[in-house]
Amino acid sequence: MSLLYLSASEAIILHYTFPLFTSIASLYFAHERPRIIDIFSDILIICGVYAAVAGVGVPHLNDISISGIMWGCLSVCGMTSLVIFTRKRARSERVDQYKLLFFSNLLGGMGLFICKTILIGWADVANFTVLYLGITLFQAAASTLGAYAFFYSAFNYISAPLVSIITSFEIVVVFILSFLLINAAPTAAEIFGSALIIFAISCSAMRANVAGTLRKPA
Repeated sequence: MSLLYLSASEAIILHYTFPLFTSIASLYFAHERPRIIDIFSDILIICGVYAAVAGVGVPHLNDISISGIMWGCLSVCGMTSLVIFTRKRARSERVDQYKLLFFSNLLGGMGLFICKTILIGWADVANFTVLYLGITLFQAAASTLGAYAFFYSAFNYISAPLVSIITSFEIVVVFILSFLLINAAPTAAEIFGSALIIFAISCSAMRANVAGTLRKPA
C-alpha cells in the first residue's frame, strides 16, 4: 500500500528502518538487550540504503506523502512484530519453526484470498498466463519456502537484532543479480551503499562471534 503513495526509493528507505526498530523492540518484548554495535549497524544500514537509492530520486521531507509514511510504518511494525515474536517463541522452544512457516503462510494466503475476493475480485485471472504462473511458482519456492525457512531457523541460534541486520543483505543481492541476469551495472552510489551494508553486517556478525567465543568455558 505504501507504494501507492511513495516512490520505490522512498519505500525502500522506510522499509529498512525495521532493523533499528527490531533492536529497540527486542529489549522490551524479547528481553534481549541490543548491543551498541547492533544499533550502530542499524543506523549504518539506513545510511547505506539511502546512499544506494538516493540517485533515483528522494524528494524533500515536505514532499513525501503522509499516507505513504503511515502505510510504510505499518509495514515496519509488521516486520518487527514478526521478528520479535518468532525469536521469542524460538527461545522458549514452544513453537516449531517449520510449523510456524507452514501455518503463517497458510493463514496469510487465506487472508489474501478473502481480501482479494471482497475488495478486488478475480477478473484479472483472465490475464494470468503460463509465464506468469511459472514466475509466481518460482517466487513462492525461492522466497516463501526457501528464504523464510532459513529465516525462521536462524532465530534458534542468533538474536532478533542480528537476524534483522543480516536480512538487509538482500538489497546487495538485488544489485548482484541485476548485474548477472540483466546486465545492469551498479552505479557508484549503489556500490557505496552496498559496501556500507556489508560493513554493517560484518561488524555485528564478527562482534557476535567474538562475544560467543569469549563466553565459552576454558
